[in-house]
Amino acid sequence: RRLQPSAFTPHPSGHAAWVLFVWVGFYFAWQGAQFAITMRYLLPIYGALIIFAAWLLVGLWDWGTGNREQGTGNRGLGRWLFSLSRWALVAVLLLTLGWAYAFSRIYTQPHSRVIAARWLADHAAPGARVIAEIWDDPLPLQTTAASWGSTYFGISSAPYAEDDLRKYVGAYNQDGKFDEGLLDQLDQADYIALTSNRIYASTARLRMRYPALMNYYAGIFNGDLGFKLVAEVTSYPNILGVQIPDQGAEEAFSVYDHPRVLIFQKTPAYSRQRAEELITAHVSWDEVYKSPLNVADRNPTALRLTAGQWPRYTVGGTWASLYPGGMIAALAPLSWLLVLELLGLAAFALLFWLLPGLPDRGFSLAKIGGLLAVSYLAWLLGSLGNDTGVPGMAGSAGASHLPLLPLPFTPGTLWLCAAPLLASGAYAAWRAHADLLAFWRARRAALLSAEAVFLGFLLLGLLLRWLNPDLWHPGRGGEKPMDFAYLNAVLKSAAFPPYDPWHAGGYINYYYFGFVFVGALIHLSGVDPSVGYNLAVATLFGLTALGAWGAVYN
Repeated sequence: RRLQPSAFTPHPSGHAAWVLFVWVGFYFAWQGAQFAITMRYLLPIYGALIIFAAWLLVGLWDWGTGNREQGTGNRGLGRWLFSLSRWALVAVLLLTLGWAYAFSRIYTQPHSRVIAARWLADHAAPGARVIAEIWDDPLPLQTTAASWGSTYFGISSAPYAEDDLRKYVGAYNQDGKFDEGLLDQLDQADYIALTSNRIYASTARLRMRYPALMNYYAGIFNGDLGFKLVAEVTSYPNILGVQIPDQGAEEAFSVYDHPRVLIFQKTPAYSRQRAEELITAHVSWDEVYKSPLNVADRNPTALRLTAGQWPRYTVGGTWASLYPGGMIAALAPLSWLLVLELLGLAAFALLFWLLPGLPDRGFSLAKIGGLLAVSYLAWLLGSLGNDTGVPGMAGSAGASHLPLLPLPFTPGTLWLCAAPLLASGAYAAWRAHADLLAFWRARRAALLSAEAVFLGFLLLGLLLRWLNPDLWHPGRGGEKPMDFAYLNAVLKSAAFPPYDPWHAGGYINYYYFGFVFVGALIHLSGVDPSVGYNLAVATLFGLTALGAWGAVYN
């Protein structure tokens, strides 16, 4: 029987919110069980959590209104519930708007490290020596005329090194050269720059591992070491001039976004004898807890590809053969969108019957679902039989016994993986063309709106990347250089895990499937990787907006 437009309603057996609820529950359980957890890893569920919070507030409003209108039971209690439901909604709205405004004040001034760099350039005498901690940004940055080696001289301390006596008093290395310790560096330094709380906040949780380092930081902060705090630069959220210190936030905020920068200047009170007594005199070195690097030692190849594995990695072809340029390169952005739309339409034809309870029948999930299916299959084929010795990694010893044959991660393999989806989608669409036509007539406005949201945010993302396309900025690039290196490694590796672009002869032991996801689209469309990176950022922006539209509509 042909379905009439009125038939396209949510399935009575369940509420569409279960889709979001299952997604939030699955993703939170998965990421929450990881050893290293950061807020940015939970970004994919923020939108759904906001929707559930709004739903709860509206539900409280309706519930309070119902209690008041019924007028049954305790009238005082009914009025109290009515007021509570109203004030809950008002309070959340006001607090959300207030915090958003307060947080936006951070960006009304330059980055705190930039301000600190300018302060140092204005106040430190030429030739001054400044201690900077490895793993943090040294001052001055490239935002002033001052530079290292001419205006100032940097001293790189290594506070994360294991706490032992040689870390502080120095020792001769295997080449017969003397490696200076922290006390030697303090003797030479004029300033100490702590450009975030990255090290002193994290090592404070490991006092048995860093007892001497705790003494060092205590001496700095209380002034006993002979260094005086001369500059403190902060950029906290504030509202109506009232600052809201957020140094307790995770490192995305306290280290990268708006760190608290402290600059200490040496005073006549400093002496080597006093510093040595404060830092090392009362430490029982035999009782210091140390963490040996056992994880890498368990790997028989020490994260290196063997001679037997290399041939699988080199069959993908040269850059010239993968990305020939010319007319193909000129039309690549259009082919990028065409491939994404084809995969989305094929996936939608299959999701149409799999998700009858959704008003959009899976349209908002089709694009990302189709691309995910193709890229995952290609990743699996590229991982089979590749024994890296990494426990639990696809491509380890257990994978070699799977019945499927390994195939290289190349454009040909990607099209081979896409073929079943395109063929089955075309067949499903042909079989259900009448129902699809009826669905189009009933939901045409919604489907066009969804596509407009996707294309609109895609173009907005492209505009933002067009205004700032640089992939290798030393000050503002962030992790883009690493991301681009990993993306190129994925594209050039015919097998998985990809080779490590930073470790010659090694392979990546970091999560990388997101680059496989993007690399699949690059291989299918023939886009140059540098163009594909910017297109990928804009595309993910558009897909996220499309998913949010689907969550609201469904």
